[in-house]
Amino acid sequence: MKFTTYSFCPCLLYFIVLQFICSNLTSAQKTDYFTIFDKNPAIASSIWGFSLGDAQSGEILHQYQSYKSFEPASTLKIISSCFALETLGSNYQFKTEFVLKGKLKNKAWVGDLIIIGKGDPSFGCERFDKKNYYPFVLKSVCDSLKKLNIDTILGNIKINDQLFGKDPIADGWLWMDIGNYYAPPVSAMVINENMYEIYLEKASNDSKNHTISGFSQPMSFFKFENFTKIDTNLKKEKVYIKGGTFSNYHYLTGITPNSNSKITIKGAIPDPKIQFSNLIAFELSKNGIQTVNQNIILSTKDSLAIFKKFSPLLKDIVKQTLLKSLNLYAENILKVSCSELKTDNSWEKCGQTLESFYFKNSRNSLGIYLQDGSGLSVQNLITPNSMMNFLHKIKSKPYFNDVKNSLPIAGKTGTLSNLFKNSKLEGNLIAKTGTTSSVKCFAGYIIGKSGNLYPFSLMINHSEITHPQFTKAIENFLEQFTNLQ
Repeated sequence: MKFTTYSFCPCLLYFIVLQFICSNLTSAQKTDYFTIFDKNPAIASSIWGFSLGDAQSGEILHQYQSYKSFEPASTLKIISSCFALETLGSNYQFKTEFVLKGKLKNKAWVGDLIIIGKGDPSFGCERFDKKNYYPFVLKSVCDSLKKLNIDTILGNIKINDQLFGKDPIADGWLWMDIGNYYAPPVSAMVINENMYEIYLEKASNDSKNHTISGFSQPMSFFKFENFTKIDTNLKKEKVYIKGGTFSNYHYLTGITPNSNSKITIKGAIPDPKIQFSNLIAFELSKNGIQTVNQNIILSTKDSLAIFKKFSPLLKDIVKQTLLKSLNLYAENILKVSCSELKTDNSWEKCGQTLESFYFKNSRNSLGIYLQDGSGLSVQNLITPNSMMNFLHKIKSKPYFNDVKNSLPIAGKTGTLSNLFKNSKLEGNLIAKTGTTSSVKCFAGYIIGKSGNLYPFSLMINHSEITHPQFTKAIENFLEQFTNLQ
């Protein structure tokens, strides 16, 4: 065929442009790796979607089933964290107050000790500072009482945790999760992340089962039974604590290794309000302050603030929320943010507020249903395109660096510290993970060769995450995009 100058130049230009597009992995036509990933035995039975946007414009570069709704699991924490940062500000601090109501007579306080919880998820825990551990905090409260020459409280210890209402569990939380440390009841008054430890030991070397030998804190109000069994082939325990919120009866199920060493199981405090009241009474008694627990009719409404505890900065709380995937933190910062906006902070309204805050009037608003802030609810739904678009949108926000610096780094930090080591993704992917027994999701940024941040979302539902090639299949798939500029 003879080409004229007129016909040749457009053809030549076409092939030059096509080659450039393919070499930079931006063409929607170059999708063999989608087919390879979809047919991988570790992925074939899964339902999955993917969206990757341009680093500058956010326009979709690659997508697969990106307008379908998926369960996002813990990747939802990015959205709730950003919502809190935008609503409250990066330097916001939660406050917990200890207040006396009544009057002093001799060395006795004729009235009540009231603790006002305002949603601090870090109160009484060691995560940020060992001096923040609740025995040290309560010792400071006791010291404040002694300075007032008080050795007896005739009234009651009252916990004001009304800020969040009375429903501590979102719709869609699973029974197998409730009772375990990662799914504690959500409360405005938190103590040690609403978590305790239970210890199992063998009575003797010949014992066929472990028995409960103790707790990390006094748990006398609650009853526990142990139904675990020893599996001689097991190297690490697989134990669940089951029991309803507000119930004083819980039991342990699962299997433990045949070990003579003490086994530590973390559980969720069933009723934080009651447990905190008991812990305060215990610490007061230990410090020589008696509590009588009389119902006293107060003749005065006067109150005396004796101690205030401020949390770390919100940006530091968000960092732990995203790095360690802390469900309680995500829920509390969402609830407090809704309260700050003067909106109903019920689960349903918080979910709707979160949806409308970022996705209202957006082309990506369809297919989104948010029920909580942590991603624990199996009723949460979002599309990969919505998540990717959101990730692009927040890049222009003043708090973006707080978020970026909080996301796990592949092969290095947080929930990604043990993933994608010695691959092209190590150090070049920052993302929040989301994992359940059948869900694996990633939402964050792939770092291009020039340092550009490409927003992406990969959501895999109904998956066989225990398949030996599952993680490797994801690694091979995502590595394809590390050649972007």
